[in-house]
Amino acid sequence: MEQILKIKTRTNPDFLNQYPSERRYSASKVLGLSIFQFIFTLLSILMGILLIHKRHVLNQQQDQGEPLTLLSEKLQQDLQFSDHKYLHYYKNISKFLIAACFIMAFCNFLAFCAGILAWKRWYIDHNIAFFCMFCCVSTLTSFTALVIAIITGRNANFIFLDNIDRTYDKSDLSPVNLTLAVNIIVLSLFSTIWSIISMHLACRGMRNSYPDDMMVAKRGGIELKNNVVHLNVINRSAIEKIRKCLLKRENNNGLPKQESSAEYLQRVDNFLNSFK
Repeated sequence: MEQILKIKTRTNPDFLNQYPSERRYSASKVLGLSIFQFIFTLLSILMGILLIHKRHVLNQQQDQGEPLTLLSEKLQQDLQFSDHKYLHYYKNISKFLIAACFIMAFCNFLAFCAGILAWKRWYIDHNIAFFCMFCCVSTLTSFTALVIAIITGRNANFIFLDNIDRTYDKSDLSPVNLTLAVNIIVLSLFSTIWSIISMHLACRGMRNSYPDDMMVAKRGGIELKNNVVHLNVINRSAIEKIRKCLLKRENNNGLPKQESSAEYLQRVDNFLNSFK
């Protein structure tokens, strides 16, 4: 009984069989990463707008027949009888978080633009370097926004005491509520991870270089390898061997030589006369 075994091996595809835009770095992967950078840009702008809206939105609650006031005015009225050590939180932390959101959006947009250039004009070397640099800056700004959002989320809901020891919830009066802080934390976390992945891909693209016979060693440095495959369309040596063999056979005396038409007719006549 015959037993057939199939052995499958997994190897990296030969880069000589790939498109030129996929040899040094994958331009299609850079495009995909850049699209997500643009999505993070839009979400960061949205978070910043929500924070600004939270600071200036009209308070929809009507307190003891008083007219509706802006959130900032009500905060000043409520904080005048509260502990003033928390006043810096309302004035500064939300501003820092708003600035972090818009700076994160700006850096993600720069990384998106550099990624589009690295995808469209892959043959220009410094485009992938710009993409790596802006991804590094985007990583730093996203991580900074993550830290500020975590600090803000932990202190989002304070309980204040007024002058007659009455307690009431300030979650609706806080410039940054817990839900918005959690959304910013998740957004900045994903933006940080995505920027690190993009930076890693761009760094590998910077290390690889042309021509095709120049490869990068694993531990740094450049190692020259002859990876150029010469297409052997016509084997000249085999043709020369066949030609020499034919010439040798033509010059061999043991084989019949070429004859003229007169010699051929004479040989045919001799053959026919032999039967008479």
